[in-house]
Amino acid sequence: MTKQTIETDIYAQLIHLITLSDTYHHYITLNQQKPAEQTANDITTYLQAYYHKAQSLVETHPSFITQRYCDLLAKLILQPLVILNTGNTNVMIKTWQKPIHHLLFLLTSHSIID
Repeated sequence: MTKQTIETDIYAQLIHLITLSDTYHHYITLNQQKPAEQTANDITTYLQAYYHKAQSLVETHPSFITQRYCDLLAKLILQPLVILNTGNTNVMIKTWQKPIHHLLFLLTSHSIID
């Protein structure tokens, strides 16, 4: 695997997580509990699967990005999306997505030195 392939895969996985969390936000906003619960379960499933892949990447292709990605996934697993009421939905989603956006910025920045 090349560095570019790894970073492209990480980028796609991060975009997928943002898309899922936006979908979750949409269902919560529309007060559609069942689809929201299913999407939350999907997010948890993908986080766990991506985390196991990231751990392998850190061992086989250690880099600043792979380590940051693995750390981010571990953090997100410990910080599940739980909406207490619709009043905190926007803040909760944006707070959850912020570190994902930060890593996406690092991935697209040309100033990273590995």
